[in-house]
Amino acid sequence: MVVDIHARTHTYATVSNTSGARAGCEASPVTSAGMKGLIAWILRGSSGQVLASAEGTSCHGASPTRTLTAEGITVGMAQNASWPAQAAWTP
Repeated sequence: MVVDIHARTHTYATVSNTSGARAGCEASPVTSAGMKGLIAWILRGSSGQVLASAEGTSCHGASPTRTLTAEGITVGMAQNASWPAQAAWTP
């Protein structure tokens, strides 16, 4: 799963682990109810272990990272081409 973090909304896209094709996409407001709805959507659409890649896991993405982690979803920091190499994927 890929998580796109913004101030007012978060967008989650699920990706097939075999083909890499987008399997689904859902956005919600950045609220407790919005996060609960996204977690329910993620769990309904998954049949196994979920791995999320999110930007800003220790800053602007810290809240969704904590929420996903609390649900047993592993979250790693997404690499942005404009960031230094040391900011690469960090599970």
